[in-house]
Amino acid sequence: MPALHEQVLDAYRAKCSAGAAGGWASGPNDGYFLQHLRHHLLDAGRGDELVQLLLDLRWLEAKAEAGLVFDLAEDFSETLRRVGPAHPRRRLLALVEEAIRADIHFVARHAGDYPQALFQCLWNACWWYDCPEAARHYEAPQGGWAQPPPWEERGPQKLHEVLEGWRRKKEAATPGLVWLRAHRPPPLHLGTAQRRVLRGHEDSVRSVALSADATTIVSGSYDQTVRVWDAASGECREVIQGTGDVEAIAAGPSRFPLRALGRVLEMAIEDAATAAPVAWFPVPIDHIATFPNGRAWVGTSANHLYIITLEGGEDSSKPKGESGKPDGEESPRSKVQSRIHRPVGGALHIANPRCRIARTISHGPSAIRRSRG
Repeated sequence: MPALHEQVLDAYRAKCSAGAAGGWASGPNDGYFLQHLRHHLLDAGRGDELVQLLLDLRWLEAKAEAGLVFDLAEDFSETLRRVGPAHPRRRLLALVEEAIRADIHFVARHAGDYPQALFQCLWNACWWYDCPEAARHYEAPQGGWAQPPPWEERGPQKLHEVLEGWRRKKEAATPGLVWLRAHRPPPLHLGTAQRRVLRGHEDSVRSVALSADATTIVSGSYDQTVRVWDAASGECREVIQGTGDVEAIAAGPSRFPLRALGRVLEMAIEDAATAAPVAWFPVPIDHIATFPNGRAWVGTSANHLYIITLEGGEDSSKPKGESGKPDGEESPRSKVQSRIHRPVGGALHIANPRCRIARTISHGPSAIRRSRG
């Protein structure tokens, strides 16, 4: 197998430019090379060459400009898994990966109109990690440092030295380069327990859920969107308009084929796989939770509580209870018996999607009113 990988590498080496401006960073963007070079180098036993490549700014920028910044982060992750804990440059790779992931959404967003975004973000995070100037921005804890801070550590190569080399080459290759340099260290320096920063919401995050297989993160925000993220890469796979049950969405369409979403003027029921609309309810429901049968939801609007079921179009493949209805659903008789036509002031309302209030529970002096059909 290594011989086959060597053949692929030889074929692509012939497509790269020669000289100082050449190397793997000058390879073709053909839909395969940039995405799979790491696999071929690792499987050919050339892990050290890949480590060197990941510390070459030209390679990092080639992938970012091709719209592959999330895949670039995976270059680092897979290399760190394969080269082993004793590799002398492992620490450098881990810090650069951490810096890329911290601003990965900004870099991806500006890959076309601000290609220097990658270098700018790496400089502002990595250079400050262990440069001598960092010392005056930190106060030693009482009793002194438990271990030497990064700017006092000794090693074969410091991270700020790597960045200074990148800067010299970048400015030589790009006369008139314009970028924004931070004159203070970032609020959270590299080397902490933080491993991912998922950016995209335009307001505070209000809820988060993780899929059972830990591959998907779902977040809900006060910006009235739900975002679905790839847990490994941090890439946003879907932006859903509205607020919803993040745990049900994280469980996936195979578990909950329908999803309820509260929007500005109404609530929508959608097909979870295609986002095709199925039904609407004329109240903007919030704080939605999904019943286990996947066809009923509970939520709030102001001081009212709603329970809403989807009528019609039942899936006959679902398990049925003694009444013959899918488990978790009431019989038509019980719905008629509990139906109410007029709400009670200052009350919690429970309703079905036909806008009938199924039950009203009063928390004031007014009595509970019921009408029987």
